[in-house]
Amino acid sequence: MEPIKPVHKSIAQAFGEQVHTGAVVFDARSPGEFALGHIPGSINLPLLDDEQRHEVGICYKTKGRQSAIDLGFEMAGPHFLDKIQEARRFATEGKAMVYCARGGLRSEIITWLLNKGGISSIQLTGGYKAWRNYCLTQFEMPRSWFVVTGMTGVGKTSVLKALQQAGEAVLDLEHIAGHKGSAFGGLGLPEQSRQEQFENHLALALAEIPADARCWMEDESRFIGKLRIPDALFQAKLNGSRIAAERSFDTRIERVLGEYGGLPKEDLRDKTIQLTKRLGHDQVKLALEHLDVHDMQQWVSILLKYYDKMYEHGITTNKDSLIGHVWADGLSDEEIAHQMIQIAKHTHVG
Repeated sequence: MEPIKPVHKSIAQAFGEQVHTGAVVFDARSPGEFALGHIPGSINLPLLDDEQRHEVGICYKTKGRQSAIDLGFEMAGPHFLDKIQEARRFATEGKAMVYCARGGLRSEIITWLLNKGGISSIQLTGGYKAWRNYCLTQFEMPRSWFVVTGMTGVGKTSVLKALQQAGEAVLDLEHIAGHKGSAFGGLGLPEQSRQEQFENHLALALAEIPADARCWMEDESRFIGKLRIPDALFQAKLNGSRIAAERSFDTRIERVLGEYGGLPKEDLRDKTIQLTKRLGHDQVKLALEHLDVHDMQQWVSILLKYYDKMYEHGITTNKDSLIGHVWADGLSDEEIAHQMIQIAKHTHVG
């Protein structure tokens, strides 16, 4: 379960003056709807489970609204006390806000129920649909974007962390996506979230960044693992000012090995095979031969040459947006971040 927070800034922005300070947010939709996507930090308190929701939907289509409402009460009524007791476990300050799909009957009933059970509750107007509309506004909001770019193995993610520690506004796409971006980026990590929930967390992170701040993100492809960067945000990345970190080929090999070299060989083998269409059969065969005899440097060398070609193509395509370079060998992440900040400060972003 995600951390439970009092109302965070983004919910206040999405729903305006309706919000209750210190309130817990309950999602009255079914567990299946909640699993696809929900307001980050909210807790599922479903009026109906997935099967019951399906039955009520059929009843609505065949017998009309009132019959569906009656059936919903028949199904949910015996569990009202359970719902109140479950809500009390989380709403320790006695305050709650409730939403459903569009701010309709389900959240209205749960709000009424919690108020009767002694929890001061309000229904969020517009429901989850209003939240999703708010997410779209976050992706489309104009910002001053700077993009940390560079070939595989230069340490872009660690530079982003150093930028954040230096007080810069950072959107860590890989952290939010739960994936390191490359074909090997999911190894050793939990299953990624659903696309919709990824977008919800992106919007939440963006909402925490002041509109006039200098913002940083990593140079990612459109997909991070199975998750797609929203179009407006991806276009903002393409339009951003790029600063490249550069390291020697040998240094990059060592850094990649430090990150992936200790993972199970069978996992590395499977991921290498998945690159056959991109690398070609001969190169994959050679890479696997090196991997099988634990010649890890040669294995990484073959893969890096492939990723380097992709990077060089991207740099050629976006050469006008490249505003500076930092030679990173011999520098700490903090020193690299400092140099990038200086480059950014001397760049006018219109």
